[in-house]
Amino acid sequence: MPSKTPILVVRGLPLGLLLLTILCLIAAWILIVVGLTRAEWVTGTEASPLAVPKYSSGINMKVGLFKQCTGSNCFYIGHDGFEIDVWKAAAAFFILGLICLGITFILALLCVLFYLQLLNYTKIFLSISNFFMTIAIILIPIGFAWLDDACPTTPANDAQCGLICASGPMNFFSLCDPFTVGGGLWAVIAGIFIQFIGSLFLSCLNKRVVVQTN
Repeated sequence: MPSKTPILVVRGLPLGLLLLTILCLIAAWILIVVGLTRAEWVTGTEASPLAVPKYSSGINMKVGLFKQCTGSNCFYIGHDGFEIDVWKAAAAFFILGLICLGITFILALLCVLFYLQLLNYTKIFLSISNFFMTIAIILIPIGFAWLDDACPTTPANDAQCGLICASGPMNFFSLCDPFTVGGGLWAVIAGIFIQFIGSLFLSCLNKRVVVQTN
């Protein structure tokens, strides 16, 4: 009579939570990457036409972490183009967070194949990613205070500086009129929120798996 061999399988509720985690990781990664590539983090139309005379109705400004648009002139911000040090730090934390998020996704897929044996590593990398993302998203509104500072030079591609406020200066965690938070930043915030939801699903998992025998 052949002996029965135990087989570890991931199914039922554990598999469902793992798949939900993977879906959250995919959605979070897409939203964060898309948001980071957009210029619409801080948007508004400057009321004063004096800065650039050809814009008689004011300048439509879009300031992002890696991209900025002044009217129809859009450009990407290089490593040396950051005028706000805390935003430069935030960019580094976002990149590190995305790297850890990508590793988490790969480990989560491997958990399906290797019966959750890599679950602890998956949780560790997702926790590290959450840490980096949390620091990065906190640094962004702190950097608002420097957006209306005078630019150190006057080339057309000066970034993240020189915004003209209609009333009052920029402050930590708040923007002056006529500027508001744009869709690019909201996409990043939504991505981080979904990532945290994925963390909740993953935290409900442990290494206990269903054992069946042949």
